[in-house]
Parts: sequence; C-alpha cells; structure tokens
Amino acid sequence: MSQILQGIAASNGIAIAKAFVYEQAQLDIEKAPKKGAEDEVTSLQNAIEKAKAELEDLKARTEENQARKTPRSSLPIYSCLKILN
Repeated sequence: MSQILQGIAASNGIAIAKAFVYEQAQLDIEKAPKKGAEDEVTSLQNAIEKAKAELEDLKARTEENQARKTPRSSLPIYSCLKILN
C-alpha cells in the first residue's frame, strides 16, 4: 500500500521510510455538575491522599529494585512526596 503524505520537512532531502502520522483525537467532554467549595476541597484532599498512596507504593517498589541492583532512582518520588506533605 502506497500513500503520499505532505508536510513540513525537518531537514533537506528525500526520505523513504515509515511515517508517523499525528491525528488529533476527538474528545467528548461532559460538563460535570457544579459543586460547592466544600465538595471541591474534599475532592482535592482525596486526590492528594490517593497520589500519596500511589507514590509510597512506587517508592517501595523502587527501593526494592535498588536492593536487587536495578538501576533506578527514587529521588523524584521523594521530591513529589515532600511537595504533597
């Protein structure tokens, strides 16, 4: 199957290869019902607690990998946890 694509060249010349075609997805965004300020604060606090739990789990798994000499750094995880606390 052959298809000719035109676009903006990244460099001079001609190339024959597989191409990456970016197509913007159509998103269906539903409007959520308006909440009061207290509901929003509760939602934010729940999201923060969930993020903390996920980061703690990720930190534990990363430390486990480091113990087995898997080269991964947990420094960004500690930074995120510090921000959330």
